[in-house]
Amino acid sequence: MRNLFFAILFLGVLPAQAQSVVFSEKHPLEVDNSVYFDCDGYIYPNLVIGSKDLSDLNGSLLAWYSTHLRETDSLMRTYQIPFNPRGAELRKAIRDLNDTLIKHKIKQLDALANGNGLEFYIHGFRKSYLENGKDVTSVTEFGYLTASLDSTRTRKNLVVRVYWDGTYDCCFSKDFKKNKELFQLFQKAGENANNVSLSFTKMLEWSTSININIIAHSLGTKIAVKSVMECTNFEHYLNVCLIAPAIPGKLIRDYYENNLSYPNCSWLVFYNKKDFVLKKKDNKIGLLGPGAYKYEVTTLGCNKRRDAEKLKAWMSKNRPGVKFELVNKSNIGKCHSLRCYTKNQNLIEVSNFLEDK
Repeated sequence: MRNLFFAILFLGVLPAQAQSVVFSEKHPLEVDNSVYFDCDGYIYPNLVIGSKDLSDLNGSLLAWYSTHLRETDSLMRTYQIPFNPRGAELRKAIRDLNDTLIKHKIKQLDALANGNGLEFYIHGFRKSYLENGKDVTSVTEFGYLTASLDSTRTRKNLVVRVYWDGTYDCCFSKDFKKNKELFQLFQKAGENANNVSLSFTKMLEWSTSININIIAHSLGTKIAVKSVMECTNFEHYLNVCLIAPAIPGKLIRDYYENNLSYPNCSWLVFYNKKDFVLKKKDNKIGLLGPGAYKYEVTTLGCNKRRDAEKLKAWMSKNRPGVKFELVNKSNIGKCHSLRCYTKNQNLIEVSNFLEDK
């Protein structure tokens, strides 16, 4: 009863409109070497979990573990983690399980990379995982990304697709109430991204691969940036590509301004001044909507008030030793979707950056 109460209490703090994306049922076109995170940043275990069960718990593995004690006990035994199904002790055991699962996964990925390094792809907000007949899935977009990049370079790094609960609901419309709910959902996805960054940081920390590439789109860039900032393993060589980043430039500037030692990281940023999603305006006349400063600040990716250019200037002046490249992709037009960037060799700068050309 106590665990059921805990799950109900946990669900009570989530927004009523939140539409979680769950990964318990694998996409038929999915490839190996993928990593899945829930809304709290917990990595999915190699275990069959009913999609409905997880959806009813708003996609929370923490809530699922807490209400499925028999399965949880079995997992704890498998990984030799002391298990006591009571309140704080239960939650500590679940955190320990999460860390153990991350260590096992990154060890497996490093072994598969065989010294060639890792290349993480991170999708953005409002990406469905399974086909729904409405939108392009994260699986499909990752396929476009891989094909586009591999057509213009010789890749050695092992590609790892990072799936996370970026929430999902329908689109911008003339219904102001629905639009407000969509922006609130974006805000919730931003909180999820914060949670995922904590676990992704551990993947970076515990990886033995020297060369690591991270290519992130939209709100997925928040995971990439915050993980790099929290990483204290300075033995890595990191290349981070941010495509249409749904973050403020201040996030990167504040980090370098407040730290004199930091990872060996090179940056490439794509911005698009016409991106209606990052401007948070309608895609017709560009006047309706809350703007880039509300419901998560998204100024870097649309260069609002020259945010991207100002960050580039600041980095060049104050951190000249850090490679920081900026590319204007406004020629793409209003489109924010990753698939628009994967067409017509729009990612050639990413290939050149990763090949250090």
